Amino acid sequence: MAPFARPVEQDCQSYDLGVVPFIAPHPSADAEWTLEESRRRLEARYCPYDTEDGKLCLSFVCTPEEEQWMLLAEGSVEGLDVTKALELELDVRVDGALAGYLTLSARAGFENAFFAVYVRQLDDELLGALRRGQAGTFRVRAMKQERELGMTLDGSSRALGAVLGNCGDLQRLATPDTAPDRFVLLNGPSTEAAMDAARQALDDRIGRLLALEGAPDPDVRRAVAVQLPDGWRFVDALVGPSPELGYSNFARYFLVKPPNRDWVVFDPVENPPRIYIDRKRPIGAWPNLLLTTAERDLTIYERWYWDGSNYLYRETIPQ
Repeated sequence: MAPFARPVEQDCQSYDLGVVPFIAPHPSADAEWTLEESRRRLEARYCPYDTEDGKLCLSFVCTPEEEQWMLLAEGSVEGLDVTKALELELDVRVDGALAGYLTLSARAGFENAFFAVYVRQLDDELLGALRRGQAGTFRVRAMKQERELGMTLDGSSRALGAVLGNCGDLQRLATPDTAPDRFVLLNGPSTEAAMDAARQALDDRIGRLLALEGAPDPDVRRAVAVQLPDGWRFVDALVGPSPELGYSNFARYFLVKPPNRDWVVFDPVENPPRIYIDRKRPIGAWPNLLLTTAERDLTIYERWYWDGSNYLYRETIPQ
């Protein structure tokens, strides 16, 4: 019976596992895949090369915005100076089969340049291979040169599984504190354009309001507008005075205009919370909202979703 692993002649770094050629990990390589967890980030990472001269690491990362593969390359990797490269190609092979392929552009002109890739569509084949495989390699190409490094898959199933298993909750429970670029606050200076839009949308409602004796007729007094890049528009309009609008005689209306559709007007609120608009949503879906209130030193976030006819409360996000 053949031994499980026997050296291949003339190559002290390679072994024959009986079926799959395997290049041993570099002595500087991590012993296993690692998992880093926080409220802002989940990362499964493996570094097949990490010396004073250079570093190469592959990560699968979940942030409140998205899931992504990320590659870090610095300095010189096995004599290949990735700092000077304008493009880097990486093959990931698991048990002898190609599992994933990435092409990256450098941050030209920066000392200790690094390469990063953001893959919008998750590569299920690569994830599955890394979680189930027994041995792997990195094949790096840059500047017409190529290097190959062995990769352990110890801990890969645990680390990658934890990212996949917890990513949904990390994204669902995101707030402006953990993902400031994901949320847009409906706030800012009042503008004539926003006031005109609010008057147009609220014309019938304002016309039916009772006026206060000796006060100006009810009207839009101020309005703040936010427009997202995909054409969605949101307006927060202060209307009054009228005794029908509460003790203060004023109330605020929340207005939403989907692309190529009419304004949708929500019931007025005298003391509304701050409203954040969630940019992350499926194509064609209405954005979720985060409504915030402050209790002492604690900010309370409530997630509201569109049910087809109105925004409804879904959950309070724990802090």
